[in-house]
Amino acid sequence: MEYLELEQFTLAAGVTRTAFAAVDDGVQAWSYVHRDGLRRRTTAFAEDGGVLVVSLFATAPAPLALDAPTSSTAPIDDGLEALRSVIEPGSYRRRVFEDRG
Repeated sequence: MEYLELEQFTLAAGVTRTAFAAVDDGVQAWSYVHRDGLRRRTTAFAEDGGVLVVSLFATAPAPLALDAPTSSTAPIDDGLEALRSVIEPGSYRRRVFEDRG
């Protein structure tokens, strides 16, 4: 069984695709690679500033707490904190789908 994780959000005001890509590259290299079962991850842009991150997992993925309030005690590493800083507050949505097998 495999799982698709879809993360959708809008870039924060003033954040360019180039600036986001630099943060996203760091997250890809340091944060996402340590998630259990990760097989592949890709990021795509919409013309209106929207971003979609699609990740394929071998096991059900645990949430990243990107939508938790900054005052939350939810575990989040520095790379994910940098990612959270370029996301428009309140725009983050995450859904996980189980492959139909």
